[in-house]
Amino acid sequence: MDLLEQLKTERHTRKLAETLRANRQRAIVSEQERLALRAQSLANQMARQNPNVAQALTWAQSLCQIGRPLADKSAESEMQTDLESCEPQGDHPAISTFLARIAHEMRTPLTGIVGLAALLDDTVLTPEQRLFADTIKSSATAALVIAQDILDYGKITAQDIEYLAEPFDLERLIHDLITQMQPAAHAKGLRLLVDFDPNLPPHFIGDAGRVRQILTNLLGNAVKFTAKGHVAIKVVGLDAGESAHYVHITVEDTGIGIAPDDLDAIFDEYHQATPNSGLGLGLTLAKRLVEGMGGVIWVDAELGQGSSFGLRLPLPVATAPVVRADPPALAEVAATPRPMRILAAEDNRTNQLVFQKMVRDLAVEVVFANNGAEAVDLFQSFKPDLIFMDIAMPQMNGHQAALAIRQIEAGQSHLPIIALTAQVAEDETAPSLAAGIDRHMTKPLQKAALCEVMTAFCPKSAYVLTPAVELASAGG
Repeated sequence: MDLLEQLKTERHTRKLAETLRANRQRAIVSEQERLALRAQSLANQMARQNPNVAQALTWAQSLCQIGRPLADKSAESEMQTDLESCEPQGDHPAISTFLARIAHEMRTPLTGIVGLAALLDDTVLTPEQRLFADTIKSSATAALVIAQDILDYGKITAQDIEYLAEPFDLERLIHDLITQMQPAAHAKGLRLLVDFDPNLPPHFIGDAGRVRQILTNLLGNAVKFTAKGHVAIKVVGLDAGESAHYVHITVEDTGIGIAPDDLDAIFDEYHQATPNSGLGLGLTLAKRLVEGMGGVIWVDAELGQGSSFGLRLPLPVATAPVVRADPPALAEVAATPRPMRILAAEDNRTNQLVFQKMVRDLAVEVVFANNGAEAVDLFQSFKPDLIFMDIAMPQMNGHQAALAIRQIEAGQSHLPIIALTAQVAEDETAPSLAAGIDRHMTKPLQKAALCEVMTAFCPKSAYVLTPAVELASAGG
């Protein structure tokens, strides 16, 4: 080949490489645009729902005799008609069901926004774009907390809260919370400290979900209102006799503190020590939950000098260690390994998109069911290795679908079923366990947690979720 032909070949090769790079960049930008547009659509949907949420809170105040009653009797009559339609059986107070529906309507698009923001974070972004994506994610996550506050507030007011009495590991619970809070604290340059009394018993009996909810609120506030320094959680205990302890938990920070005028009202409904800091229900819920478990909660703070929230809970000591449930035994099949088959029952298209994108780099084959009835049919035809089951679905919900699958199995096998739910309280998992569901995952989904569950339940006959690139290399 002469020099001229060689130059032409090199020029042609460079043009091909540039074209490939440009096409990849356009594909990335196109995907980012699709994700951003979907997030914008969900945000617009939330904006349209805001007046309904505000009206719901107004009605809740009137029903619960908080604040002034409605002056317009016709409006009150109309409101009562709406509430009665939410609870046709009349077995529970209408307020709890009504607020539960409002909270669910808020959480569905919000979980989609959080998931889409996480997917955007996985793409190539400029620093400014990443800041936007992180802000979208953190804002939607904060709104999810508000939605959960609305639900729990309605339940507590309607006296519809039940407290579990099960063994749990308090020290592990606290360290899990610190791990959860670490990214937000690290972003602000804060130190998270734990001082756990080594003389405390290893396990207690109580409602671990509610303890987690209380401490999540207190730790979240501490990180939120602390610009520099540290947030510390300290745990000590006093023997209360008869195999019980008074457990004292203190959350201290070096943040903005609380003004003297706000201290007396800090646990009141809708009280905001700082503007635009949520609905003002978080600390109210914490106080109600602590008192519901027979404890007390208090605060010591000084403006500009940080805050210290303390609580005392009477907790019986668990005599037997906490036994963690292992995944059900999976049958070993002597066959050539294959990609893992996943059935995801999810009626929300945005959540389907988020799920699909989160597992796109894994050696899995995914099919979606739009309702419980489809999930039962696909269970029989697709033969999945693992089912992710949304609970709130039309036609047949997740509990009904799980029961139908267990009846078809008739004890011959046991396919793992993982519940996907926005419900975070542990007392709401009992119906799922009764339906034969093995484990729960809370929305919005996290990619790392999703991969961990898939790996744990992957049978011997399938790939253990190696990246698709490695799978292709192994097969080549």
